Amino acid sequence: MGSHVSLIGALLLMVFLGLSLSASEAARPYCRFDGKLVVSNLVKELSAAGNYSTLLAALKKTDLDDDLPALFNCYEATLFAPTDAAFEELSSDARSAIKDAKVLREVVLLHVVQKKMTAADLAALPQGKQLKAAAGGCKARLVKVSPRGAQPVEVEAMDGPQGASLVAPDVISLRVVQVHGVDDVILPKSLQKGDGDSLKPGKCLAWRA
Repeated sequence: MGSHVSLIGALLLMVFLGLSLSASEAARPYCRFDGKLVVSNLVKELSAAGNYSTLLAALKKTDLDDDLPALFNCYEATLFAPTDAAFEELSSDARSAIKDAKVLREVVLLHVVQKKMTAADLAALPQGKQLKAAAGGCKARLVKVSPRGAQPVEVEAMDGPQGASLVAPDVISLRVVQVHGVDDVILPKSLQKGDGDSLKPGKCLAWRA
């Protein structure tokens, strides 16, 4: 009798654990990618493209090359990659502000949105569509995408009027990440005014649970 009870108890425990695991998997159904491999391939492709060395240096300086794998484990994404020329055209105030690694991290993450989209997908979006960016610490910032017919798609921070146009659509296409080259660095309004302190960098990626 005692062995019967123990067996039934063990079976019930196994069922409970199985249901708990299923519920956990259902809550995070997209955690199926190898984030480290995604970032490794992304860095290789950006290096091969030859026009994104400043962005690559920013990823290294801000430790995002180490942190992004955790994000890409669970999410597909689009990267709006500023060209080297885009960084060179920043104002002296903005350049000074992004020397701070925390501020630079926020700016870089403002170029990553939580959905993989080709240039055709972007062009099909409604005017002024808002997308969740990885910037903003624990509170997500939004990026606005503005298709304009035959004109280049523009992306911009929701709290700033300055936008960047796609100049190299679909320059890199990976399983998890779609990359578009853009002609400007997307900055929040605080940095456009040259006031880097008001950006208030966060300490965590917006997409983490």
